[in-house]
Amino acid sequence: LILCEIDYFKFYNDAHSYAAGDATLQRIAKIIHDSVKHPDALVARYGGTMFAALLPQTNTDIAVAIAQSIRESVKALAIAHDRLNFDGFPAPVITVSLGVATMMPSLQASPTILTSAAQEALAQSKREGRDRVTLYQQAVGKQK
Repeated sequence: LILCEIDYFKFYNDAHSYAAGDATLQRIAKIIHDSVKHPDALVARYGGTMFAALLPQTNTDIAVAIAQSIRESVKALAIAHDRLNFDGFPAPVITVSLGVATMMPSLQASPTILTSAAQEALAQSKREGRDRVTLYQQAVGKQK
């Protein structure tokens, strides 16, 4: 599962209008859709400025590579951000932060485990400065 959130999109929407914001959302959705080439994948808007890509039968390395491709492609759109002087902005253009989580399905595993892991990875991307991909890494205790 890849969760993708547009960085500081509210500022962009406020500066450029909701119509421009909607057009930008559509452009980013197309990039995500085009980056996910798996025939059984599901790409959807997950909430306001978030998108999700569910990639069945995809290993971790490929999922991270797809997320990096999305991040780079969105940045390459070079959609100018008007808040260039704000220190928190990762770039003078629209960027995205992404969280990636993978798991092997089982009868005991709940889908919420995967969603929670991807949300935590996304939160980490945002905490670390945005415009990045973070893979969820579960802490594992010491083996005896």
